[in-house]
Amino acid sequence: MKSRPAGGTRTAAAGGSETLVGGGLPPTPLSGLVARLVMSLALAVMIGMATPMLELARPAVAAAVAVLVAIAAACSFVVQLRARARQQECDRAIEALARHLRLPQLTRRACRASRWRDGWVGVPDRVVWQYGPGAPNTDSEWLTELVDVTGRRFGGRYEVAQQKPRQRRVYLVRDLSPASASAGDRRVKAFSRQIFGAGSKVAVELDDDGEIAAFEVRDIDAVKFSDRITQSRAERKVSNLMPDRFRAKFDVVRAQVRFERRPTFPESVWIPVVDIDTSLDVLQSYDQVEIQYAVDEDRNILAWSPAIQPNLMLIGTPGTGKTVTAHTLLVQASRYGWPIWVVDGKSIEFLGFQDWPNVQIVATTTAEQVAVIERAHALMEYRYQLITKGTVTENNFEPLLLFLDEWADFRANLLDWYADVKPGGRGSSKPRALSMAASIARKGRSSRVHLVFGTQRPDAEYFTGDMRDNFPLKISMGRLTPQAAMMAWESPVIGTTIPRKRRGRATTVDHEGMPIEAQCYRTPDPRKVADESFEAELLDKLRPAEVKHPRLLIVPPELDPANADRDDDFVYADYASASWVLASSRPDLDPVAQRRCDPVDGRTLSSPLTMLGLGGDAGESREGTDATPSTPPSAGASSMPSAPRAGADDVDDAPFTTVDDGYDDADEVHVGEVKIGDLVLVDDALEHWAVVVDVGDDLIEPDCVAISWRDDHDGDGELTVSTDDIVIVRKPSKEPLDA
Repeated sequence: MKSRPAGGTRTAAAGGSETLVGGGLPPTPLSGLVARLVMSLALAVMIGMATPMLELARPAVAAAVAVLVAIAAACSFVVQLRARARQQECDRAIEALARHLRLPQLTRRACRASRWRDGWVGVPDRVVWQYGPGAPNTDSEWLTELVDVTGRRFGGRYEVAQQKPRQRRVYLVRDLSPASASAGDRRVKAFSRQIFGAGSKVAVELDDDGEIAAFEVRDIDAVKFSDRITQSRAERKVSNLMPDRFRAKFDVVRAQVRFERRPTFPESVWIPVVDIDTSLDVLQSYDQVEIQYAVDEDRNILAWSPAIQPNLMLIGTPGTGKTVTAHTLLVQASRYGWPIWVVDGKSIEFLGFQDWPNVQIVATTTAEQVAVIERAHALMEYRYQLITKGTVTENNFEPLLLFLDEWADFRANLLDWYADVKPGGRGSSKPRALSMAASIARKGRSSRVHLVFGTQRPDAEYFTGDMRDNFPLKISMGRLTPQAAMMAWESPVIGTTIPRKRRGRATTVDHEGMPIEAQCYRTPDPRKVADESFEAELLDKLRPAEVKHPRLLIVPPELDPANADRDDDFVYADYASASWVLASSRPDLDPVAQRRCDPVDGRTLSSPLTMLGLGGDAGESREGTDATPSTPPSAGASSMPSAPRAGADDVDDAPFTTVDDGYDDADEVHVGEVKIGDLVLVDDALEHWAVVVDVGDDLIEPDCVAISWRDDHDGDGELTVSTDDIVIVRKPSKEPLDA
């Protein structure tokens, strides 16, 4: 016959186990305590009365003994009375948690409380719970409820110290941190138990101001947090619950995680003046060259080592800081004494470096740019021939750094120009400079011809897997669309959450090749700095003291004396094989020397009237102006620079989103359709949009989805919505952006 629970009935739970549904434990009677007190007092009286009969020599001693016995009896009564009160506290806790513990029947063995302190009844420092066979002891929410109810019933704060599943016991210990502990301290411990389980233990570290600098959570569910996605969600959840951003370092083997306050990225970092041993020859220092270009969030320096990573790709739309980063790479390389050739696709981005030491040429016209690529390719092939003949080895080659900037602009201009200079007959349909650039990316390493390839976005037409693999180091400036991120990083997520209002912020790789966020250095443009300014002083410190490689010029075929007798049109091959001379030998062709002549009235020279051939009238309308050309340059001349687009110095001061920013119009979608990289409406009243960083189950709220976001000003947060909710998003445009 089955026993029935005292004072209640049993019923089958959903899981098959039986739980108590009514009644309670019988109270501990006072009659036993009173009987013990009466017996002790009677014993004291009997001792006093028996003293004469025992003929004790000192009756006072017997009286004292009787008093002591009475006191002991009273103390015993008090102790037993307190034990009864403590048992009543345990009984009430058992009755409150009987359902939760899935107890088959009420029993005082379900709770053992010990080490009471703080008051007559006090609060136990240690509570051991015995739960029933149907209790979900591995459920973190179940443990959290057990800890919370225990604290409310006994009047203390508890945490799980140990659990013995075989014995069905949970050991709780009292949190004895001082009552003056900050609310933040208590908050950290509370949400850590919610995220990582009630059995987790938290140790908080404070800074000098008493603020939380770090905390460590031990005894976490190592299986649950073994994958990187769940770890990242826990990191974001903690950051959203804290006033500062925190980052996590998981140690799954030890079942623990450490959270540290995440450093704040600076809005800009000026290029540092690095000490370089200029006494070393470029051949001696080649393997040790590290071209610094950025810092990560810990202020660790990120550098490009061309001997290891032969080529570098720089990706970024206007306004992200791509051109400034390219200037940084150029300045740093020039300080190592490397010769530098530049193909300036926009024609104006590198003008300030035409007379920079060791920059041999900045090609600003399509004809010059073709000649530079052709000669760089010829140098590479020439060195390969020397290696084949056994004449030299790779260690004999001086490195050459070739910049191909704004590749999409250059490519478009080249194709237009090629239509005019394409040779008749069976000539190639495309200019060979395109294939030569790809060849340099593939083969340049062994000949020490290194490439910095700049483009606004990776284009599938030329950014194939083979091409991508030739650029082990990539720097993508600003926010990428998911399509661009897939091409650049082979992931639709990497680089898609960079805040758009932070110029110079980029995605690159660390020394282990893992993608990270970085702040690229800021380098002044010599053409735009004011005299005696901070930028001018910085450039003076960065300028190489020794010019190791003279400036060069490309002589246009039509100005080459060797072609004086030609009367036919010049074709592509003529421009590709144009003569190169030292700049000092042809000052008439040197743009630097021409700029040093008497200045002209730039406003008049650049006016629409001058461009339309009406410059004479415009010049007469202004006092003190220099003469202006009566006719503008021919639009079809090969020396005419390509029309520049918006430069990198254009600052985007628009609101959070603009009409033409690579995203579709706003739309209401089910929360299940929200993807990483979408824009989500965070605040309708403020028109606050932010990019979605992650979407997943909320780690605290059941049946909810957590949408982590990051906005253009580097703010971040989290939206917690029901699994059935509708949210407003803007999907990335599927149409490719203009390169």
